[in-house]
Amino acid sequence: MMDTQEKILALLAGHDSKKPMSFDDLAEKTGLLYATLEMVLEQMHHQVPAPINCAQITRGGKTQMVYWPTGMVDSKVQPFSLHGTPAKKPVVTTSPPRRERVGRIHIPELAPTTSKMAEQAVKHMETAMTQEKPKSRSAS
Repeated sequence: MMDTQEKILALLAGHDSKKPMSFDDLAEKTGLLYATLEMVLEQMHHQVPAPINCAQITRGGKTQMVYWPTGMVDSKVQPFSLHGTPAKKPVVTTSPPRRERVGRIHIPELAPTTSKMAEQAVKHMETAMTQEKPKSRSAS
């Protein structure tokens, strides 16, 4: 006995992106309710790899969804699992990127400016340390 997805794939056989089958034709041939068919088609379209493709087409002011098979060989795909995938890929171990220590960069054009800035910063810090701290305000 065919399941719903196999039945839909059998109906889509012979159709392609140039000659897709409309949603209304699929609903008529499968005998499924629109909501049920829409759910099954959405599930099929979001499987990896997807057994069907779809597009929204507007012709003569009428918009409709059309479907065609992708040409996928095996439509029996195992659902995604957080605990592991059916085909495990080999684990490739690589060492983390090496961090190199970078020293001072000396740019001759900027040397006089940076040294002046450093001297000013040192003077500012020395004066700030030698000045008296402001007295805190007390309620009088």
